[in-house]
Parts: sequence; C-alpha cells; structure tokens
Amino acid sequence: MKKIVIINTRNFEFFFDERLNMWRLIENSLIIENEVVDLEINLSILDSDLDWTDIENFLKSFRLDKHIVSKNINDAKSVLKHLFSIINKDAFSNDFLDEIDFKLVGIDYKGKSNNVNLKNEFVYDFFFFPYNIKNNYADVGSFVW
Repeated sequence: MKKIVIINTRNFEFFFDERLNMWRLIENSLIIENEVVDLEINLSILDSDLDWTDIENFLKSFRLDKHIVSKNINDAKSVLKHLFSIINKDAFSNDFLDEIDFKLVGIDYKGKSNNVNLKNEFVYDFFFFPYNIKNNYADVGSFVW
C-alpha cells in the first residue's frame, strides 16, 4: 500500500510496511535541504489515528523553519560527536575521533505533543549515523544515534 502527499508540486511517496506497522518515506531529499533522509511513522506509538493533513504540515514545517532546522541538526551533530569521542576515547586514536562526523539519516514522527504548552507542536526524533569523514567505509563500530 502506498500514499502520495503532494506539496507545491513535490511528491512524497509513502509505503506501508505491514510487518512493522509503519509508513515509510525512503531516502527522500525533499524534506530537509541538503539531506537525504528516511521518514518513519510508527502507527503503534501514535496516540491517535494518522492524519495525513498533519503529515503534510509536518513536512512543510521543515521548509518554513529551515534555518532553525539546520541549526538544530548542526548542534545535534556537535553534541553527538563530543559524546562519541568521550565514549570511544579508549577505542580509537584522537586523530580518528577528530575525523568522525554524524550524518542525518532519518526522522521518526511521533505525532503532536500532549503538553498543554506545546499543543499543535510536532514531536519527532532525528536519527544520525557516525562515519569517518576521510574514509566512509571505516568501521566506527556503532549504531544509529
């Protein structure tokens, strides 16, 4: 099963994964400028039925607030790199750790906030994956953060 959301002539083609009970938008470059990400909507964790109008507004929010989104992504990468370096200081050399960066690979949509002060705000997580900037194939022995 699939669902297409159209925003300003851009097609966002979602596929339903029955095994995971999840809608997925795979390797999309239209959500966040200069990023290729997956968007996952796990129906098992939503507090209410999926509203495709909310999904459309969610996707639009990344374009409307692109400077804030870009800053949040860069700030998260900085924090993750620092944390990664602390956790792995005994496993890798300082030179290797200096070459680590984090790539945004996914977004996990969780619906709208239940907080009274944040009504109508979307709740979501970014997923990042560490890699070596000088050697994309270097084993950094890690997982999605």
